[in-house]
Formats: sequence, structure tokens, C-alpha cells
Amino acid sequence: MRKTNNDRYPQGYLGKIAYHIACRNYDKVEYFSQRQREIYGEILPQDLVTIMTEVRKIEQVWENEEREFADHLGRF
Repeated sequence: MRKTNNDRYPQGYLGKIAYHIACRNYDKVEYFSQRQREIYGEILPQDLVTIMTEVRKIEQVWENEEREFADHLGRF
């Protein structure tokens, strides 16, 4: 990942790309991927690893929240 002076998005738009992949919102994935390329340059293989790692983290959080909610309702 490239180092930038941008404090707001230190990894560029990779986090937003990961979130929208997890949401299956592919129009937004394309939009933020294009923004990433315009501002920070091409998306590199290590960037893809970062994106997929973040997608899995997001999905795990959602799975845990769903499980906790189901437990609260007494469902399994």
C-alpha cells in the first residue's frame, strides 16, 4: 500500500471497497475502485489482500451480531 499524507483515508478507499463488497453493492465497489485508481494509482495485489481481509472481518462481525440477536430471541 502506498503511503499518503491523507489522514482521513490512510489506505485510500480500500476500506470502503471492502465494505461494499461485503454488502454486495457492486455499483459502489466499482465507483470506489475507480476513485482509488484515480487518486492513489492502480490497486496492487497487496491491496487486494487488504480488501479481502477487511471483507472477512466485516462478515465475521455481522455473523456474530446475527448470532447474538438470535440468541437474544431464544432461537438457534
